[in-house]
Amino acid sequence: MKNPLWTCSACSLACEDLQMGLTENQLTLQPACGLAERQLQQRISSSGAVAYLNGQPVDPVQAIDALATIWDSARDPVLRGRFCDLQTARSAVAFAAASNAVIDLPSSATLRSLFAAVCRDGATMATLGDVRQHADRVVLIGDCLTEMPRLAERFFPGVPPLLLLERDADFSVSADSMSPGAVVQRLDSSWSSWLRAQQSDPSGMDHAVAGYLQDGKYTALILAANALDQDELAATWLLKWIEQLSESMRAVLVAPDQSTAAKQVLLWRAGFSGPVRFRDQIPEPLEKVPCGDVQLILQPSLPLVAPKQLEQQIRTRRQAGQQTILLGDQATPVYLSAAADLFLALDWPGQECGGTTVRGDGSVTLPLPPLNVFRNELPEPFNAEQLFAEVLLSLNV
Repeated sequence: MKNPLWTCSACSLACEDLQMGLTENQLTLQPACGLAERQLQQRISSSGAVAYLNGQPVDPVQAIDALATIWDSARDPVLRGRFCDLQTARSAVAFAAASNAVIDLPSSATLRSLFAAVCRDGATMATLGDVRQHADRVVLIGDCLTEMPRLAERFFPGVPPLLLLERDADFSVSADSMSPGAVVQRLDSSWSSWLRAQQSDPSGMDHAVAGYLQDGKYTALILAANALDQDELAATWLLKWIEQLSESMRAVLVAPDQSTAAKQVLLWRAGFSGPVRFRDQIPEPLEKVPCGDVQLILQPSLPLVAPKQLEQQIRTRRQAGQQTILLGDQATPVYLSAAADLFLALDWPGQECGGTTVRGDGSVTLPLPPLNVFRNELPEPFNAEQLFAEVLLSLNV
């Protein structure tokens, strides 16, 4: 009997065709994906305490009571998080609205500036399904194949892509992620300078790029989440380049985002994707997110983030007299769990319990079935939705 299909939340592709095998604590995935296997192996081989308060293990019930007390006394609470499922997103937005909090969903500087430019100037956006059906040219802007290892296999298996990378960018993607005939082109200048040069006049276009695009009928430009982060003008020049390409072919932009599910929920609830401050259930957009005297962070182990960086942020906040509540799971590193003022391990859709997600291009809603290898000691199931409901009940909100 085959293992049931599982939807992965390791990257924004949300691959729903994976089968997992587990033998003597060693995990395998079919089809293979090194990124997902590494994250899952760490997830199943780690087991920390369920709850910490001020660096000491405590009973989960005590931690929940402490969470309600801390949140109730906050003057300027901020809710942040990196999570992929719709159920957590809906409950998080409702919790922020009911408790007059700020909610800020993570997004790279690239995606923030890009979508601002899209709203201002207009652009042709497409989905990964469109790429699979129509594209005969694929330009990858930044290291998409490390970020999304199965991108080529799933969405343009017969099209050799052109990879545009910064001059000094590390690039060591596995052969399995590369399409035969793929071309890697490194920039000789900044992103904005290079993109501007492509549209100054025909002689300004990079010869390798011009040769690749020649005779193309449908070109998809796929953007890595952090590709243009150090260049504020690059997003605008990217859209202008797409406009120019559209004069001679169909040119579209695809920008997968791991926070798409959460942003869609916030957009539906508030009318914009954040950051948002709620006052008496009324949302208002914010240009800048406050530090907050209390910050609540939702961070399951899938998708993986840089735990050392998060630990440093928590310790910096503590030195400034600001508190941090961290909602993770039993694979959260102990040093990170203990660094927070309060830590609680939860069940997460796609891991301990079921739920739904949205692919990073916003194109399709997918099931997140549980993987039964994950268990913690909280009542089954005990997820963010249940936690928020219990806290609001204790606050009489």
